[in-house]
Amino acid sequence: MKSMITDHLPQALERIHDHIPIAMNVLLPMALKTALPGNMNQVAGQAVANKVTPFIQDQVYPAVVDRLVPEDVRYEIARKKSLQECSDARKTSRRKHESSED
Repeated sequence: MKSMITDHLPQALERIHDHIPIAMNVLLPMALKTALPGNMNQVAGQAVANKVTPFIQDQVYPAVVDRLVPEDVRYEIARKKSLQECSDARKTSRRKHESSED
């Protein structure tokens, strides 16, 4: 079970992180439109997009992940990600070397 979690969790966490701005841009204007009068909702929406969304992605989301995902699982994910990046770098290096020989 732990292996299955560590295999799929990194992709899930990355997708969630990448979709935070999309969710904020869809849901927030609807909420602000009902709460604020006139064009204030557009100004508030832009402020949220510029300030709140990056804060959520950079500060809140990592803190939530740290609290919810056990430390040993995070280490295993980091180890697998590092191995994958190393493998990808080797493949890229080989391709560059092979193309320079041609």
